[in-house]
Amino acid sequence: MTTAMELKGPVAELGADRLLGLYELMMLGRTLETRLHNMYRGGRLGGAVYPGVGQEAAMVGFAAALEEGDIFGGTHRDLLMQLTRGVTIEETLLNFFGKADAPTKGRDGNSHFGVLEKGTLMVISPLPDAYPVAVGAALAFSQRGEHRVALANCGEGATATATWHEAVNMAAVLNLPVVFTVQNNQYAYSTPNQRETATEHFSDRSSAYGIPGTVIDGNDLLACYNAAKEAVERARAGGGPSLIEAVTFRHYGHAGHDPADYVQANEREHWLDRDPIKRFEGFLIEHGLADQERLEEIGHEIADRIKDAIVWAQEQPDPDPATVAADLFALRSDAGNPAGEPVGEPVTMLDAINHAMAEEMERDERVFLLGEDVGPFGGAFKVTAGLHARFGSTRVVDTPIAESAIVGSAVGAALMGQIPIAELQYTDFIYPGLDELVNEAAKYHWKAGAAVPMVLRGPSGAGLRAGPFHSLSPESLLALHPGIKVVCPSTPANAKGLLLASIRDPNPVVFL
Repeated sequence: MTTAMELKGPVAELGADRLLGLYELMMLGRTLETRLHNMYRGGRLGGAVYPGVGQEAAMVGFAAALEEGDIFGGTHRDLLMQLTRGVTIEETLLNFFGKADAPTKGRDGNSHFGVLEKGTLMVISPLPDAYPVAVGAALAFSQRGEHRVALANCGEGATATATWHEAVNMAAVLNLPVVFTVQNNQYAYSTPNQRETATEHFSDRSSAYGIPGTVIDGNDLLACYNAAKEAVERARAGGGPSLIEAVTFRHYGHAGHDPADYVQANEREHWLDRDPIKRFEGFLIEHGLADQERLEEIGHEIADRIKDAIVWAQEQPDPDPATVAADLFALRSDAGNPAGEPVGEPVTMLDAINHAMAEEMERDERVFLLGEDVGPFGGAFKVTAGLHARFGSTRVVDTPIAESAIVGSAVGAALMGQIPIAELQYTDFIYPGLDELVNEAAKYHWKAGAAVPMVLRGPSGAGLRAGPFHSLSPESLLALHPGIKVVCPSTPANAKGLLLASIRDPNPVVFL
């Protein structure tokens, strides 16, 4: 890494107004998050705050590299990335104050939100979950031949999770248009880098997935923009995923309540001397793009906007507690009797399921299959036999053994308008994917108003004599989670009708 900021690469194509606009975004994030942090510490804001102060260069640089139509998924610390994508100060504050018209309708607070129509996925607490959902979005773009890109961001701590690995590996195997960014801010809560990985850099892992990886100065806005822009355009051109690590530092603790006393004074001083905003201010002045008076004027204008927006947001109506259970499911049109009346020779339940999937794939090009061995092999029980030959590898997608990534990518594809049917070889194997099922798929419509039309299908229960790891019946566990529909057919005709109805349902359905 270098410390000097250079106007070369893709950033050199940006004009003076655009560069000054990026500075305004950095100042917007710094000022807003500092204000929210102070309000929380002063007891004037409930919930939690997770400031990204100190990481503004990476957030603005990465998000600004995306185009309209691209999608971004991040974490609780990526508020400025959402603002860079077009989310407004007002939308943000409505969510922090839990108001009825907030992006989450008052059902979640702080930065746990997204605005899908502005290209930002919903944020949830499990940190790596944006990765598989973004992979699913990229899969949808690839299937439809769209020149759109997904960018998934996380902190370095999330890279230790199985979900992170599964998502990156699946994207690499399928050569999807997705960019993975990691903001290495030195600590996963209080855990330092050397307790998180044995590699020198987190981006070193890219070679294991067969994708490009790079490490950059995360406090250099121009370097962050250049790296992201090059990776985004590579993905858009069909070059597949990339992994970018931005080395930076968070000025505050993990959250508003954390004093971060685990950070040594000399380490903090080292990073504060490399403050990304001060560095970019120096660049703007040096290149004659602004003077100190103009920069101070921008700071005052932003502070006034935030002050006015806080007053406005606090005056907005609170949600009606009586509506807390509303919107668990998206409404559907009457599906009629999709199975029709029984005709012809009797068939097995496996045949009935196969026929239902084939009919829906023929009827609606958005329907596709994904899972382990669902392609030419036809699935462990041959339920998908013949479908790969009929519909091709774009719509019958063989995946690695990765239940978390399978379920998460199904969520992402569904959010982008596809209708995935994800297969589990045995329903016993659902547990690694429960996070994506119950925290993403089940809560999305209730919390963010977006439908998730997907089916998660697999064999369940007795009859196989397959022992304690291939014969479980988890329907009671799954049915406990609001937002999921669970169906268990008992006859071939029942199976076909229920599966047809499940595929046409705009909600997540588990088909056992």
